Amino acid sequence: MESQRDLYKYIHDQTIRLANLGLTPDEIAEKLKLPEKLDKVWANRGYYGTLKHNVKAVYNFYLGYFNGNPSDLDTLPQEESGAKYIEYMGGEKKVIKRAKLDYKKGEYRWVAQVLKHVVTWLTPKIQKQKIYWLMLMNN
Repeated sequence: MESQRDLYKYIHDQTIRLANLGLTPDEIAEKLKLPEKLDKVWANRGYYGTLKHNVKAVYNFYLGYFNGNPSDLDTLPQEESGAKYIEYMGGEKKVIKRAKLDYKKGEYRWVAQVLKHVVTWLTPKIQKQKIYWLMLMNN
């Protein structure tokens, strides 16, 4: 129980300390590491979430979701932004080709971040195809 208490106190206090220094939720989540004493306790492992998730939750509780970048206050819906990202990057085939290369280099987080735009761009097209096929099957 003490290690759990110490874990949450550490996450809370360090998140607020770094936020007061002007770091964003993402920056804090990347920077913050548990001290060895807390990290080695089996019960403190990320079971229902990770340290990164918990840092962002503490930040959000006190300061809200705003990350300090005004362009994030009124973003386009994912479907629209996904289409524009794919267009800016030269089309889905180029994005997928590059993502495969980055995946081989072990850049998994980046590949997931980039490919989410391909998925959101394709989703409406796939949905339209599903509806079309369902209509054909029901006739």
